[in-house]
Formats: sequence, structure tokens, C-alpha cells
Amino acid sequence: MRGADATIDFSKFSKTENPKARVEAGFSYITRYQQYTGPEPDFPATVRAAAARLSVSSAVVSLGLEYVHKGKDPSVNNNQDMGDGKALLVNASVAAGKFGMNLTLRSISNMDFRGERDAIATSVPVNFIPALTRPHDYLTTNIYVYNAQAQGEIGGQADLYYTVNKNAKKPSRIGINFSHYRSLQTKNNIFSAGKNAYFRDLSIEWKKKWSNKINSIIAYHNLFYNKSVVEGGIYNNINANIILLNTTYRYAAKKSFRFELQHLFTKDDNGNWAAAVTEFNFAPSFSFYVSDLYNYDVTNTHYPNIGGSYTKSGSRFSLAYGRQRAGLFCVGGICRFVPAATAVTATLTITFNSK
Repeated sequence: MRGADATIDFSKFSKTENPKARVEAGFSYITRYQQYTGPEPDFPATVRAAAARLSVSSAVVSLGLEYVHKGKDPSVNNNQDMGDGKALLVNASVAAGKFGMNLTLRSISNMDFRGERDAIATSVPVNFIPALTRPHDYLTTNIYVYNAQAQGEIGGQADLYYTVNKNAKKPSRIGINFSHYRSLQTKNNIFSAGKNAYFRDLSIEWKKKWSNKINSIIAYHNLFYNKSVVEGGIYNNINANIILLNTTYRYAAKKSFRFELQHLFTKDDNGNWAAAVTEFNFAPSFSFYVSDLYNYDVTNTHYPNIGGSYTKSGSRFSLAYGRQRAGLFCVGGICRFVPAATAVTATLTITFNSK
């Protein structure tokens, strides 16, 4: 593997000490060589990919564009496709007073790129293709999560925020998120939208501060999930609705209690789910929680968990015990399938600060 990346900040050339806008341009180039000894005379032993990007930002508005082109890369993941790979990403945002908006659009075709052409699943990825949907923090909203389709997809997401009584002592904020992805109409045309829907998530969230001690989150999600495409196999599509309540009560200066109530309604797949979480926090060191995710419609299975963590300076140790459901799990944009299990999990995270 060989690569290079460069960025130019044009605002540094401005004669103004504090320019109103910042303009940056960048370019990336990477190659992978892997020996080929097969019978195909035109098989590319070397694969090249290049990307160009431009971003313009000010105090209120920002816009980012990036285009990627990848050469022929036949592999196990694309069924030995000899077509080029393409990707286009657009990011835009506006923030003014009580209102804020973020918009992300992306289209990709044949963009699976590995350090080895026969690698599968999560092995040796070269490029990073996260699912550009809203990341979720709740048990029920993480049952049906989207996994980006590197071989071809078009879509995006939009976020709208509005703060009610922004300068009041008890403000509230309304957030609306809509994400949608579908197939390409023409395989190598990243500007063509197909008829096959992959994923859709419409969420409405209301955050309210009732007092200095109590704040709440109430949310609703309407979800469409093409399980056959996202997880692979032959399944029926899934339509679901989710409602949840998340409330935190600070009963002392450094002590709080939080509880969640959640419910997922669907007539598809495994049917309805319910979940509850209780958590005690003793800032800045200790935290304890108990949770249960329950499928009461088809499998009648509980997934209880109990755990806690201790934090000191730049170190954090957590310990948990419970049952994990089988399914697709995504962390940091990387998705993988995990089997059902009952286990003890211990995690130690240490952060080093250099001066």
C-alpha cells in the first residue's frame, strides 16, 4: 500500500487577520499492489484510487464536497466486477439563532476497497464507509441499524433543530432527523436513484429542561428496514414504530438517577420489543446501571444486563454481565454480526495526555 494526502488552507493567504470565510481544498491518492497469477490477461494487479475535496465555512454556513474515483478492482466482494468505483459526498450546514440544519448526501458505486482482494467481512478495509444515518443510544433503536452498501447506494440524511425559549431558564429543543437510502437505478451511475428502498428513519425528539434537577427526552421513530439487503439473505421488509422516554433526576450536586422506558411496535420479523434502563451516577467516578430488553411477541426472551464503571483522571474501567442478542452491531460506522451470548465483559480505557 502506498498513499499521500495534502490539504491547502486558502484562508491562510488572506491579508485579513480574521477572514469571514475559511476555504480548504484537499487531494488523496492511494495504490494497492497484489500479485496476480491467474489466467485473466487484463486483471489489474495494481489498484489506484484518488479523491478531491473542497470545503467552505463561515460562522453561519458551511459546505463540503468530496469525489472519489477508484480503478478496476475485481474481488470476492463485488463478484469480480471490472467496473470502476465512484463516490460523491456532500455536507452542508446552517446555524442561525434558534434554528440549525445539517444535510448530508452520498452516492457510491463499487467502492469496496481492501488491503487484499479476497478479504471479506470487516477484514483489512482501506476506505471508511460509515452508515450516514443518525447514531442511536437506545436498546430498541439499535435493533434495526443500517449498514452502508459499498457496492451501490444513494441517499442521505437531514437534521433540523429548533430551540424554544433559548434564553429562558427552562429551554426546550425540538430535533427532527430523516435518513433514507435506496439502490442505484444504473449500476455505474451515481446520480441515478433506483426503486429498491434499503432504509428509512424518521425521528422526532423533544428535549425539555423542567428544572435544575430534572430534564427529559421524548422521542418517536418511524422505521423501514430492508433486512434482505442490509443483513443478506431472504427476508420480508420491516416497518416499525418506536417511542421512548428518557428522564434524568439530579438529587444532589454530583449524584443523579436516570431511567428509560422504550417500546418498539412492529408486525414484522420478531414482533414487539420493550426495554427499561435504570442508571445511577456518582460524578466524577462511579456509575451503575441495570437494563432489560424483552421480546414478548415471538421469542419471549429477556436480555438483562447489569454493570458499572469507575473513572479516574484519564482511565476508565467498566465491568458488565448479561445476555447479548444476536444481530448486526455498528460501532463508529463499522458493522458486524455478533451471535447471541451470555458473558462477562471488562473494558479498560487509558488516555495519555502529552505536553
